[in-house]
This record gives sequence, structure tokens and C-alpha cells, in this order.
Amino acid sequence: MPNKLNKKSYTNLEENVKSAKSIVFADYSGLDVNQVNELRAKLDEANANARVYKNTLIRKAIKENIGVDILEQSIAGPTLMITAKEDAIAPVKALFDYINQFKLPVVKLGFLGNEILSKERVEALSKLPSKVELLSKLVGTLKNPTTRFVRTIGNPSSKFVYLSYAILQQKIEKNAKSV
Repeated sequence: MPNKLNKKSYTNLEENVKSAKSIVFADYSGLDVNQVNELRAKLDEANANARVYKNTLIRKAIKENIGVDILEQSIAGPTLMITAKEDAIAPVKALFDYINQFKLPVVKLGFLGNEILSKERVEALSKLPSKVELLSKLVGTLKNPTTRFVRTIGNPSSKFVYLSYAILQQKIEKNAKSV
């Protein structure tokens, strides 16, 4: 029979799973307390949650809320569950920035929506441009044709002004020579 602590922990876990844009499971063994706290701070900056739950509770919550039955060996040993609150990619990028620096933690698997991701696919996800980068590229792409159109329309008039100025300069020089 589950105790009160497990029930409270499971309720919290379920809320995190339901509201998550993406979820990554990582083996945090080998990290000391300060490193785990530093990782949590980086993930918090990326608007993500990083918590440790019992593996049996994780498997149950994933099965009940996402509909995927995770194999016991997939989530074995010490497991840190990272849930993205808003941007699905930013926490994964932050996690892999940390991994590249310290070579730990080791990613086990992940979820993007209801789709299960291998550790290789989670890493590929970390290499995608962020939401902000994609939006700025989109704005640049949309702005570019408009800018070119305005330049094309405005260009003949500027050429006319330069031509008029050149003719004026020639007349001034011609008048200056005749005087």
C-alpha cells in the first residue's frame, strides 16, 4: 500500500508529466551535490524542472499519462527527470551544454509530446535552433522580399537625383570655365 509521501510525490510527478512539453531522463550518478544543484540552476534558467522520483512511479506516470509502457531496464538506477514547461528545446540544449562541459549526466531517453526519443534523438533535438532563433529567421525571411521591393521602387528615383546632381555639377563647371 502506497504511503503518504509516495502519493504526494506521485501527484507532483503526474502534474509535471501532464504539463511537460518535453521530458528527458538522465542518469545523474557521478555528479556531486554541487554539480546537481548547478545543473538544476541551468535547467531552471531554461524554464525546466529537474526532480528525482522513484523509477516505479516514473514508469506508472508515463504509462497512465502518455500511454507508453517504459521498459524497466530503460529507467534503471538513479534517474533525474527533466520536464520542459514552455519551450521543448531550450532545456534539452541547456542539459547538453552541461553534458559537454562535465561529460555527465548520461541521457537515458526522452519524450517529445507522446513520442518516445532515444538518447541519440534527444541529442539531435539539442542541436536544433531554439524557438527565438527560428522566429528571428522567419522574420528575416519575411522582411527580406519587402525590403528588396522598397529598394527597387526607391532606386530609380535616387538614380534620377544623382543624375540631376551630376548634370548640375557639369553646368556649374562649364559656367566657371567660361567666366
